[in-house]
Amino acid sequence: MAPPADLDFEQNERNMLAGELYYAFTPKLNEQRTKCARACSKFNHKAADLERREQLELLIDIIPSVGPLPARLPDQAADEAQLESFPVVLPPFTADYGLRVKIGQGSFLNGGTVILDTTQCTIGDRVLFGPDVALYSASHPIDPDVRRGLEGPELGKNITIEDDCWIGGRATICPGVTIGRGSTVAAGAVVTKVFLNARRRLGDLGADCLPLIGCRSLLARRRQSR
Repeated sequence: MAPPADLDFEQNERNMLAGELYYAFTPKLNEQRTKCARACSKFNHKAADLERREQLELLIDIIPSVGPLPARLPDQAADEAQLESFPVVLPPFTADYGLRVKIGQGSFLNGGTVILDTTQCTIGDRVLFGPDVALYSASHPIDPDVRRGLEGPELGKNITIEDDCWIGGRATICPGVTIGRGSTVAAGAVVTKVFLNARRRLGDLGADCLPLIGCRSLLARRRQSR
């Protein structure tokens, strides 16, 4: 898993953030993933037994952009009230780095969320996730001669979920996808292409929509007219 001996580490990281081929197993990136894994483990084991502020403090250890928190108020009820706009994330939660995740105000991520934040993964305001939603900004070369298992390079593409979206349980959002404001993604859908039409629901339409939105649904299709 060692990177090429002549690898320019700084350029490698720039390539990563730019969505170009890069090598993941450098000392710095290994350290960042290990730190995130430990923070996720702590959150997943302790969050359910903690008050709201302590939960958010553990979440900020994973996703720094969630903070900072306002100063603690003496009254617990008042303190929790001032934290209402912060996102709610239920354990278990997994991220690769946490450094490139942004979650908007009033958003809710149900248990089992996985975010592979090789590149930026942005979740807007008032977004709802069902259980086991996955955001995969990480990808690999299609050519196996380039991919080469753990020895080869990989890449990532940004994911954006705009405000007021509802992502059903076990939906998978693939690299490079933008989900437009107000959209609903059906449970079990696999979204591979940009989808900007908030008036339609991914995964609960006729087959004619599939090439357009790149969605494979595990739900029943819309009922046919009787």
